[in-house]
Amino acid sequence: MVARGPELRGGGLRGGAGSLWVVMHLQQQAGQAASAQTQAFASSVARTLAGQFEHAVNHGAPLKQIPRVEVYLAKIQRSTPGVSQITLKDEQGNTLAAAQNSAVESNAVASVAIERAGQTVGSVSVQVANTAVGQQQTAVLWLLPVAVLSFAALTAGVVGWGLARNT
Repeated sequence: MVARGPELRGGGLRGGAGSLWVVMHLQQQAGQAASAQTQAFASSVARTLAGQFEHAVNHGAPLKQIPRVEVYLAKIQRSTPGVSQITLKDEQGNTLAAAQNSAVESNAVASVAIERAGQTVGSVSVQVANTAVGQQQTAVLWLLPVAVLSFAALTAGVVGWGLARNT
């Protein structure tokens, strides 16, 4: 029985290291999923806004002359959680209007062309921070190691108790 004690402890160390690797791998995958989700959200907002500006341009309104664009972008930016900046640019890349919240860190940027009769007349760029779901995933990521380490400590305690009892 005594000869098995070191073997069990070595196995416990390997098991703990394996568990830690699994947790770190899961964290990495979840982080990548959150980044992809944030990028998809930025692209969705940019496509929606570009479509609205295309509609106006295709009905004869020059992009540079659409009234109250800055106010409209500011309203969208404030009312859409996670959006840190929206920029409307002309075909040369000059900023026509922008709305931003510098207190929000940007993690993803998406830019979509605004077209009229097959020609690019401008673009909309949207910068987005972590989405609410991405933030929830990040919070869950820190619970995983705590749960695994707690389980490992419990397992080590049970194995140690069993070894002490058998010797």
